[in-house]
Formats: sequence, C-alpha cells, structure tokens
Amino acid sequence: MELKFLGSILFVENINRSRQFYEEVLGQIVDLDFGANVGYKSGISLWQRDHAWPIIFGGKVLNQPTACQPEVELGFEIADIEEADKRLAAAGVKYLHPLIEQPWGQRTVRFYDPDGHLIEIGELMAVVIARLLSQGMTIEQSAQRTGMPVEIVRQTAENPYLHCPTYETSRFSFRMVRPEDAEDLLECYSDPASAPLFNSDNCTSDFIYHTLDEMQRCIQFWLDDYERHAYVRFSIIDQSRVKAVGTIEFFARPGASNNFGRVGLLRLDLAARYETPDQIAEILQMVENHFYAPFQVDSIITKAIPAAAERIRALESAGYRALPPNTIVTYPDYYASVRCG
Repeated sequence: MELKFLGSILFVENINRSRQFYEEVLGQIVDLDFGANVGYKSGISLWQRDHAWPIIFGGKVLNQPTACQPEVELGFEIADIEEADKRLAAAGVKYLHPLIEQPWGQRTVRFYDPDGHLIEIGELMAVVIARLLSQGMTIEQSAQRTGMPVEIVRQTAENPYLHCPTYETSRFSFRMVRPEDAEDLLECYSDPASAPLFNSDNCTSDFIYHTLDEMQRCIQFWLDDYERHAYVRFSIIDQSRVKAVGTIEFFARPGASNNFGRVGLLRLDLAARYETPDQIAEILQMVENHFYAPFQVDSIITKAIPAAAERIRALESAGYRALPPNTIVTYPDYYASVRCG
C-alpha cells in the first residue's frame, strides 16, 4: 500500500487569525487556498473547525476539541483507495467513518491509530480529477466540483498516465488497451506474418502468443506497467470492424539526447493486413498530432527492420530518417522524427 503523506491538518477556531500567524509569523507559503481550508507548501494545512467537523464527524459538533473530536488529523493520499480500505478492514482498525465521497468528489476513509490519533486516507486528487473527466465533465466543471484551480485540472487532463486520452482518425481509434481486447489482439500476436515486425528490444518477451490465456496475461502486464507510469499501451481499433487490430506503446525515455532532446519511443504492432503505407501513415500522423505535448518529448524514434519495406516507406514519407548505429539506442534499424520548433 503506497501511501503519500500530505502533512498535518490543524482544526482551527478562526481561519483568518491562524492564517495571519502561520503566514506572517512563521512565513508559511500558501499552496492551495479553499477559503475555509488552506494548504501550505510545507505540508501543514489549516481547516476552519466549524467547517471541518460537520463534514468529518457529522451530527453535533462541540465547541472545543475532545478525544473524539481532536485538534489534529494526519492526512495521506493513495491511488487505489479501495485497496487501502480493504487492508484497513482486514487489520481491524477503529473507523471514524467508512469509505465515503466528500462534497468535493474525493473518496476518503478516517480511522484511529492505537493511541486514538485521527488519520485520514483519501484518493489522490489527480485520480479524482481523472475520474470526473472520464465521466464526461469538462475541465471547468471538474475544477468547480473539486475546488482545484483550472490549471491543475488541465495539467491532469493532459497527463496520459492520469487520464489516458482517446484519439481518432478517419479509419482508426486509439484508446487504452483493455482485457476484453484479448481475443482480437491474439489474431495479431499469433500471426506469423506480423511477428517479425514486432519490436521486442529491451523486453522480456517476443510478443508472439498462441493462446488466449497468454494474450490476457500480456494485457494485464501492460496495464500493470501503465499504473507504474512505465508506458501507455493503446489498442488500435478499426472503426469499420469495431475490432482491435494492433497496439501502440509509447513512453518518454529519461534524460535528453544531443540533437534530439527528450526522446519518445514508439512501438507499433499491427495485424499483417494493415501493414500498408497509407494505413501506417494515418497512424503516424495521429502520433505526430497528439503525442509530443502530453508526453513532453522533442523527437520520436521507432523501429523498422529492413524487411518492413511498407513501413519504411511510410516512415520516410512522414519525415522519419534512419538513425546511424548506436545513436540514442544500441539496437539497429531505428528511425527518428524531430519536431521543429
């Protein structure tokens, strides 16, 4: 259970008086200001007592702190709040309240440690924002619901590891790979005509599968790596057939390379019937249009072995050029596209 410690939340009688003390006397710098709740960059937060306690404790609220309504709360956040809640229940903790959704959309659970200290675990606000966006809310609506600044919500919306986007071209759509794609994708990954073009450089698998179980386990591996922010694996959907016909993997390599800046690596696996210059060009144009900014890369590299004549034609037409040996990567047969400006 990977908990992120947020800091201590102090329940204060007068938020303006406390702000004056912490900001003018102690020099604390405001990170987020929600009016009755203020967070500082140091990790300390202030929360107006008569605003906080009805939300946290419900029912009658006392004027002064007690053992049941303390002055301080320790706050944590986690990506998978449901997993955390199951772990707490298994440990037999004493709950203040079970997993609930707060007015700002965040799901939280509060409980006591063995000495009676109050602890809150909430889901990461980035996860909250991503969920609201996936439900169809706009950036502005999500900001209004969560109380978060619009710019923070926009940054979340543009981060593919927090909110994986869907893209469309005239023939294809591209979205996060799903377990239910396994049967479709097995046709690609078991196809002897497709297999030689798969890029397995620096991987533990050759991505050649023969059973549905193997394909399902591979997809789960991809999804687990996505949760670790290793890469994004998109399914390529033929819209006319409503069928997954291949995948794209994309990630930004760490650091920067001379003349290439920050480099994104593209793996493109396609069923053999789609290995044509026009269809590959359409996919490459989608990548060109949409991948540079969210992945924060300056150039893109991808592999095409000499036998992949149709792919090489499409790459060269799209402005990709063959990389000299041992440039950026030590593996052979790579092509690079550098975004100008």
